Amino acid sequence: MTAPIGPTSGTPSTGGAFTGAVAGGQMGKNEFIKLLVAQMTHQDPLAPMDGQQMAAQLAQFSSVEQLMGISGKFDAQAAASNALLGVVNNSSAIDLIGKTVTIQDDQVLAGEGGTEFVDLDVPEAGAGRLQILNANGAVIREIELGGLSAGERRLDMQSALQGLPAGPYRVAVEVKHEDGNTTALQTRLTVRVDGVRMSANGAYITAGQMSYPIGLVDSVRAALPIS
Repeated sequence: MTAPIGPTSGTPSTGGAFTGAVAGGQMGKNEFIKLLVAQMTHQDPLAPMDGQQMAAQLAQFSSVEQLMGISGKFDAQAAASNALLGVVNNSSAIDLIGKTVTIQDDQVLAGEGGTEFVDLDVPEAGAGRLQILNANGAVIREIELGGLSAGERRLDMQSALQGLPAGPYRVAVEVKHEDGNTTALQTRLTVRVDGVRMSANGAYITAGQMSYPIGLVDSVRAALPIS
């Protein structure tokens, strides 16, 4: 009986090709070809590799390689898009200096240079209530706003915050309707932008002691009636 052909000098063994491929952490095209050649070289002549199986392996490797190439292109495009978005946001933030804008946020500032107004969109008429919360989320003041008609409204925060120690607070506004249901309202702050701060997380606009991510800016708005 013919004995299997052993390794020959100058041809890498199967174990050597496999070890070299794994050591790098991932198999590339060259490592795959070396492994395939070694596998064919050391195959049993009485039981050679199935040609269809070999073709399937090649086709599978080619598909994986193409997918990796596509993934790399997507990652590069995403990085370029993020860089472009950062440039646009920085430019937009700089353009807002000196303008009055509204920001979708609930944090207000009491004391000198504090928040002047909070804007609301009232979807349906009802009795309004304003709550002032401290840094721990505890309600420290409640103000009954009376009847609020549907539409855009502006609350005078100078009066609401009067007498409180200077510093940041949060506000929550709700409207109770005739049917007994209550709606929590989104608050928007009106601030005058006096500067821009750049950070690793993007551009921030500053208004006195407060700063807000550029993404929170709602719009530049006209004056609204004070409730």
